[in-house]
Amino acid sequence: KEQDKIVIVLVRKMELTQLIKHPERMDKETLYDLRSLLALHPYYQTARLLMLQNLYLLHDSSFDEELRRAAVYITDHQVLFNLVEAAHYRLTPQVTSSQPNVETQVQGEPDTSRTITLIDKTSGISVTNKGEEVSKALKRAVTREDIIKHINKTGDSFFEFENIFVENEDDIFVPVSKINELRRDALINMKEAILENTRRIANEKQKNEIKKDKFNDICVKISCQIYTREQFEKVEKSEEIERIYISADLLSNDDIRDLYNRVTKKGKECYIMLPQIFRIRDKDVLELVKDDNYKFSVRNIDELSMIVLNNKKNFVVDSSMYAFNDYAKEFYYSHGAENVCLPFELNYRELVDIADGRDEIVVYGNIPLMVTANCINKDYDNCNKGKNDIVELKDRKNTKFKAACYCKHCTNVIYNSVPLSLIGLHNKLENINTRNYRINLTTETGKDIDEILEKTIKVFYYKNNSVEDLKNYTRGHFNRGVE
Repeated sequence: KEQDKIVIVLVRKMELTQLIKHPERMDKETLYDLRSLLALHPYYQTARLLMLQNLYLLHDSSFDEELRRAAVYITDHQVLFNLVEAAHYRLTPQVTSSQPNVETQVQGEPDTSRTITLIDKTSGISVTNKGEEVSKALKRAVTREDIIKHINKTGDSFFEFENIFVENEDDIFVPVSKINELRRDALINMKEAILENTRRIANEKQKNEIKKDKFNDICVKISCQIYTREQFEKVEKSEEIERIYISADLLSNDDIRDLYNRVTKKGKECYIMLPQIFRIRDKDVLELVKDDNYKFSVRNIDELSMIVLNNKKNFVVDSSMYAFNDYAKEFYYSHGAENVCLPFELNYRELVDIADGRDEIVVYGNIPLMVTANCINKDYDNCNKGKNDIVELKDRKNTKFKAACYCKHCTNVIYNSVPLSLIGLHNKLENINTRNYRINLTTETGKDIDEILEKTIKVFYYKNNSVEDLKNYTRGHFNRGVE
């Protein structure tokens, strides 16, 4: 009955409006109604927030579980924070004019500094900010109501004021912009004070251990990723390169096995880099994985699952797996990873914090901007199956981007217009707690390969500081990070 459905919806909307205005009316009956509504409309965010608030007010045992579920459905997580934690961050501000030997109740007189004191009701933390001197009003004086109005504008911050006490004389003048500035600075300082109170501090023993262990007995280890036989032949000749990654995107299984055996016979480490995108139809990949003679580098979570299910150990996690914090790294290591290649997105300070002796840092390589299963050649013209073309794309500024078509597994990778090079930053890299440096060769050919290998090895292996950097390069996110 369509008409009945419309009536029900209208009634629901009216009830929801009443609950928003009067949450004190929430009880077990409204909770039942909200659950029923969400069973029909699981993506109705307003109803889900109201149900969460209903559970919170009833102290229902299922609140924690529903909160985790709501985090998936609710797009604005600050709304959830305000619902659960905002009460713990209410501040009691006291806006006064400063006088000696007086704590809070002070007369606001001309020629004295205006002062704001914020007190966190939950933790008792307080901060005090002083502004410029208050002047005598020539025309209209600032009233107590004016000050409260502007102090109370906390905007999108995590704080709201519960009580505001103002002490001031009737004949003072303060520009509105200065009141807003005083409030903003005080809120920033309060946030920092609360965060500082929650930071963990290492004891002296831990500090000494960290200082002792850092950078000790770390040997330089150069590794290199290759895609083609030409790249392999040049890399293999280098005595300084101790590990080679052979990409499975271009070479046949027979070629991969041949090159792998050549590397291991020289006593060097070798890993097969699995495809950028893994499909269950890629029988050649499954064939390699099931062979116990090989070690692998995984590039996506599907491959990690396949490796773990096949009881493979001592694999390497590629930079595309985004090990951007200690929790992610520990997850990979707990499943048998031998090394983690840190992602391009980490900046210098983040690398200093996260890196340890097991991790790798890419010091040269074309940064992938996009990996796609859509073929550029096929969409534009025809499928050139097996040709592995490298095509160029131009943006609106006429900047050229290389797009590599890896036909073996039908994937395309669009690379940045210029490669990453950290050759000129070798002194800063000395402060990062790893000496595992990686060269990622992708589309390079001929003399370019020779120059890249020569300069990278001279700088990072032999510590030759007089080597000039490569031409046309980017520092990636190393200096600025991801914003």
